[in-house]
Amino acid sequence: MSELKARLRDLDLDALTDRELLLAAVAVFLALAGLLWLGFGLLDPPPPRTLILSAGRPGGGYWAAAQRYRALFEANGVALEVRESSGSVENLGRLKDPASGVSIALVQGGTGSDADAADGRIEAAASLYYEPILVFHHLPGSVTRLAQLRGRRIVVGDPGSGTLATAEELLGANGVDRQNSTFLTLSPEAGVEALKRGQADAVFVIAAAESPVVEEAFRAGLPLVDFEQADAYVRRFGWLSKVVLPRGAVSLASDYPGSDVHLLAPTANLLVRSDLNPALAYLLLEIATEVHSGPGLFQHAGEFPAPPAPGFIQSPEAKRYFQSGKPFFQRYLPFWVANRLERTLVVVVPFLVLLLPLLRIGPAVVRWRKKARINRLYGELKAIEEKFPLPLDAAHAAACAEALSAVEGRVRALRLPLQFGNDQYQLRSHIQLLRARLPPEAA
Repeated sequence: MSELKARLRDLDLDALTDRELLLAAVAVFLALAGLLWLGFGLLDPPPPRTLILSAGRPGGGYWAAAQRYRALFEANGVALEVRESSGSVENLGRLKDPASGVSIALVQGGTGSDADAADGRIEAAASLYYEPILVFHHLPGSVTRLAQLRGRRIVVGDPGSGTLATAEELLGANGVDRQNSTFLTLSPEAGVEALKRGQADAVFVIAAAESPVVEEAFRAGLPLVDFEQADAYVRRFGWLSKVVLPRGAVSLASDYPGSDVHLLAPTANLLVRSDLNPALAYLLLEIATEVHSGPGLFQHAGEFPAPPAPGFIQSPEAKRYFQSGKPFFQRYLPFWVANRLERTLVVVVPFLVLLLPLLRIGPAVVRWRKKARINRLYGELKAIEEKFPLPLDAAHAAACAEALSAVEGRVRALRLPLQFGNDQYQLRSHIQLLRARLPPEAA
């Protein structure tokens, strides 16, 4: 700070002319305006006020989560449009299509190809919760292997859903396909109803335990497939986890389920476009934490949201969020206030970085300008000497004296610091030397 004050004193702006001060002020203003434009307009543009999230069917788990997201976004001054979809496959397709306008999507783990995962336009923000694969049935006895469903009527989910893609993949690994079994492409809700009416033998439901369709199936007391080969599935399909539904976890009174049930579960994943504004990406992760951090039937409090599972490229904001939490200002201030402060720093820090070198150069430039003014007057003095060579007649002597007086007046009017006093007095002495050569009556 003391160095800054010293350099400001060295500028000695009082010694500059009004025109020079005006030029300096204009230059500073243009430089600052340029930095503001570069910082606020290009380097760190303001976050949009509206976002679009592709969820799922009304009444489903994704739809319910999206409604909570919308309320929390609106509380932070951001409008969130929630779009209905058939499920994860359609959500992923919308996210890949820039023309859709979708920036955020809820996608079931295991959805998408290797090419989709390597697509740099899509990034993973977080894993949100387990989505257990619940295969309800009404077959006699216990069912512990999907191979036991061969030749049966199986509800595998509706077109465009992650349930359909997962069911076909897992059934196919067990030798169950459309050639030897009947696949019914119905929604989970319709599938549970078909199972209860005896129009289907099994139904795949992949949803949070708190979703309405799962709660309806639990209330009906429908038996579940117990995946005794769960460890083998997890080894083969890296996007699956093994979870256990403990005996009596749904209802202690009716002892449902009647024994521990081994289940497989992908995670519900939060995917975003890579061009999502970083400030909104942090806000999204904060909202996801508020919505999904509580305990559940398959998770402990604080277990989710978690860093995304291997697959899609993890977003830089997600990496920083899970390593060190929210940005500093967002921890203590409302979102838009914090964002403005963060964006201001983008401008102020480079400005300060440039300011110190400019203050080093500034005094030298000012000294050069002051010296140049003295040199210019010396140039005028030399021009007078060349214009009026000796000997002079009375008329030329009077003109020369008038010219010397004009230069001397400008020398006296110079506002220069003491360090230039010697140059100023020498110039006045040289004027007197020239005046001394004039006839007495002209001097």
